[in-house]
Amino acid sequence: MEDGRRKTEDRRRKMEVGSPMSEDWCIVMNKIKAAFKAAFLLILCDKFLWINVLRNRLKWVLLLKI
Repeated sequence: MEDGRRKTEDRRRKMEVGSPMSEDWCIVMNKIKAAFKAAFLLILCDKFLWINVLRNRLKWVLLLKI
């Protein structure tokens, strides 16, 4: 009985020691995910802006030709 209690207490201590580390790891992973999402959105927005710039140039070229 005593040995069983000792094992559960040891497990609890390991969990308590490990939990702050895992929380920090989750925070780091969330920050990395957020950074990737931001970079992806910036790339997409940049592509769409270039498409708009090209469209505007094409409009001006077509207007000048007419």
